[in-house]
Amino acid sequence: MAQEIFQVDSFSSVPFKGNPAGVCILPEPAAEEWMQNVAREMNLSETAFLVPGDGRYGLRWFTPAVEVDLCGHATLASAHILWETGVRDRTENLRFDTRSGELTASWESPLIRLNFPTLPPEPVSPPADLLESLDFNLIKVSLKAFDVLTTIEAYRLIARRISYPLHLGITEAGLPKAGVVRSAVGIGILLYEGIGDTIRVSLSAHPCQEVTTAYEILKSLDLRQHGPVLVSCPGCGRSEVDIIALAESVDDSLKEITKPIKVAVMGCVVNGPGEAKDADVGIACGKGRGA
Repeated sequence: MAQEIFQVDSFSSVPFKGNPAGVCILPEPAAEEWMQNVAREMNLSETAFLVPGDGRYGLRWFTPAVEVDLCGHATLASAHILWETGVRDRTENLRFDTRSGELTASWESPLIRLNFPTLPPEPVSPPADLLESLDFNLIKVSLKAFDVLTTIEAYRLIARRISYPLHLGITEAGLPKAGVVRSAVGIGILLYEGIGDTIRVSLSAHPCQEVTTAYEILKSLDLRQHGPVLVSCPGCGRSEVDIIALAESVDDSLKEITKPIKVAVMGCVVNGPGEAKDADVGIACGKGRGA
C-alpha cells in the first residue's frame, strides 16, 4: 500500500540542519513489524507513527532497531507536520497518547511548546563509593537539627544506609537551661543506641559550658571519663544542713581536677553512708556535724 512519510529537520529553520526525524500519519494502527521495517528503511534516529483518535493521536517512535518510550525531536516533527499540512489548525493544541503517558504540543509563534509526561520521583541511594571514587576520603556526616525527635530519626535512618563516621548534635539548642536538656536527650539516646562517633553541644553560652556538657553526657553513658562525678541529694526534711550550698561549694573545688573520681555529698545520715560507700570521697552530714 502507498503511505506518505515526511522527513523533518527538528530544531532548525535551515534545510539539512538540526535533528532529522521521520513522520508517518496512518489511517489506522499498523503492525509493529511493519513500522519497525519502515523505520529501518528510513534509517533515521527515530521515525514517529501517528494514528488519529477521538481528538487525539496515538504516537509511537521507532529507531532502526527498536521501539523507544519517548522521543522529543520526533514529537516536535509530528506536531509540525500536523499543522503544516493543514491536518490540524494551529489554534488547536495537540494531544498524543504514548507509552510514556500523555504529551501535548501548542503553537506559540514562531515556536512549538511541548509538554512531556512526568514520572513521580523515587528516592535512590548514591553509590556507596561515590566520594571515594572522586579521591575524597576525609568524610564525616552530620544531620543536626533543633528538633530532638527529628534529629534522632534522621540519624537512625542514615546509620542504616552509610558506614561513614557520624557527628552528633542538637543544633542551636538555646540557652543552657533548656539547651543542656535537649542536647542530653538527643545525643544521649543516639549514643546509647551505638550511633555516633563525635559530638558537639551547641548552647547560647560560653564555649567552656558546651564542652562541660559534652563531657557530662559521655560520662553519664560511661563512654569517656574526664574529671570528677558529683553525686548529691536534692535535700528533704531529713537534711539538717544547706545541702545545695554545700554541693555547689564542693563542685567549685573540683573544677581543676581532671582525674575521674566519684564524690558524694549527702545531707543526712540515712543516705550518706550508702552513697559514700560507692564513692572515692564521701561527705555525709548530720545535725551540726558531718563525716
